[in-house]
Amino acid sequence: MKQIFYRENNLTDRITAKELLMDNLTFKENSFDVIWSEGAIYNIGFEKGLSLWRKYLKDAGYIAVSEILWLTDTRPEEIEQYWVNDYSGIDTIENKLSVIEKCGYAPTAHFALDDKCWIENYYQPLLGNAESFLRKYDYADEVREFIEQGKIELMALQIV
Repeated sequence: MKQIFYRENNLTDRITAKELLMDNLTFKENSFDVIWSEGAIYNIGFEKGLSLWRKYLKDAGYIAVSEILWLTDTRPEEIEQYWVNDYSGIDTIENKLSVIEKCGYAPTAHFALDDKCWIENYYQPLLGNAESFLRKYDYADEVREFIEQGKIELMALQIV
């Protein structure tokens, strides 16, 4: 799928996709203009990822990441408990911007994706394909748990 996209958009000589562990990269230092991590840095921790990846950026390079954040000062207790239990790294925009600066970056922009983006572009496709995903992995417990987590998160989005 990726290769078709690259070919159709004349990117095959400009983009190379690699599968690596995010906390054990093998690239040369100062080799990237941009590092893009959409919906993934939480796997190794926001601060850890930013710290580890800094050395791979050229001096004028950019890093673009997405991160789950609290967008309100108060929220329903069950929502707060769910996210604190599921991802203890959840925090406010202000605190995450401080982490970015602590890791040696100068923030240039930030924005919040609205619920519609998450619902229509992540949760609905994920849950719409749940049965084929479960079948593909022989209904493994880990896959069932992943699907159930998605359902819980979608309900939480629709409550707030």
